[in-house]
Amino acid sequence: MKIARRKKRGPLSGPNHAASAALLSAIVDSQTLAAVYDAQDFLVYANQAFIDAFELDDARAPVSFAAVVLHNADRGRGAIEHRDSLSFIQDAQSHRRGKPGQRTFITHFHDGRFFLMAETLHESGWITLLGVDNTAQSVHESRLEAERRRVGTDGQTDVLAGLPNRQRLLRLLETAARACSSGVAFTVAMAEIDGSRAINEASGHAAAQETLTDFARISRRMIRAHDVVGWLGGQQFLFIFPELTELAAQETLRAINHQLQSLPAAARGIPRPYSFSCSVYTLHPGDEPANTLKQANETLCRAKRNGRARVEVAGVPSSGQNPAAASSEGNDARGDRGEVPARVLTAADYEVKCGQGVAGLAGYRSKLRIRRLTDGKLIYPFEGCLVPGPFQTPEEARAAALRLAEELMHLDMLNPEL
Repeated sequence: MKIARRKKRGPLSGPNHAASAALLSAIVDSQTLAAVYDAQDFLVYANQAFIDAFELDDARAPVSFAAVVLHNADRGRGAIEHRDSLSFIQDAQSHRRGKPGQRTFITHFHDGRFFLMAETLHESGWITLLGVDNTAQSVHESRLEAERRRVGTDGQTDVLAGLPNRQRLLRLLETAARACSSGVAFTVAMAEIDGSRAINEASGHAAAQETLTDFARISRRMIRAHDVVGWLGGQQFLFIFPELTELAAQETLRAINHQLQSLPAAARGIPRPYSFSCSVYTLHPGDEPANTLKQANETLCRAKRNGRARVEVAGVPSSGQNPAAASSEGNDARGDRGEVPARVLTAADYEVKCGQGVAGLAGYRSKLRIRRLTDGKLIYPFEGCLVPGPFQTPEEARAAALRLAEELMHLDMLNPEL
């Protein structure tokens, strides 16, 4: 006897346009964070809750995952990473782009909230991300983790040991070069302490080691939280600056040099103040780490030949050299009337001091001073000039000063006689 079987109904997960529309409406309007990344890791959809949590209202589209991380780190908003941004991106990508499937994790935001995130990597390479507020359950665990991290940090007395080493820096450079492909800019600087042999011979190996530690301590204090400074070995260090122009990187490096030369040596536990010379290199998509170090080292050697406390930019002739002299052999560098052409001005020909000042109750205003070193002319400020501001934060005021400095220097390079 045959048993009559009830005809199976379609699965609940099957196509249902009305249900899909209702689900999409709920995601769009809810406080659940919702986002979609494509196979190239560009953010192609985010609901308003996600945009608000990561403060992406002013982000430029398209936005890559790396750009979202750096956007938040640069402003000290959105999600909190307890490491430098490049290390976070590198580690996160190994989890996000592994085998297709779902993973869950807790994300802590600067506004004090915790979200339980569910991230799914699909066979197509696309990623969907959902996050629900988990603050109440996470506060206790967060306090325990903060205490554990504090105890671990207190036990780390060797500053150099806390810096990324050469192997780690090579991996970070590889991660940065990949991020460049999605539109994130990076500036790299290789630095070497001036007169290190003299310090070693005059004061001994221990004093030379203290000088290295002093450099690491002051450099870490003066760069942004998501910048990287690492120890290459010997007297050399490497800086990686995400979303920082060559000009802004030079300004940061000169500020570090000023501190190293002006702060009292005895209070720092070193025999005497010192300086460093460095090269500045703009990272390009696909740059191999070894080639990046080679380019930076070649420019650093040029800086060392030209004196102390030098900042040289890769691909830009030194301020003390005539670019015309680099013309091919057999070509006459003189004009039709036998005159040597005027040397082309570069960023190294300007002294730039950027900062911010309080503008009463209105917030902060930019402070900027630009002097042309070739003749001492003050480029900015000038009579009747505009002062950028007011801004809500000192970081915004300083960033505006740097942007204005770049524009004014570019105009002066084009028309130095004005």
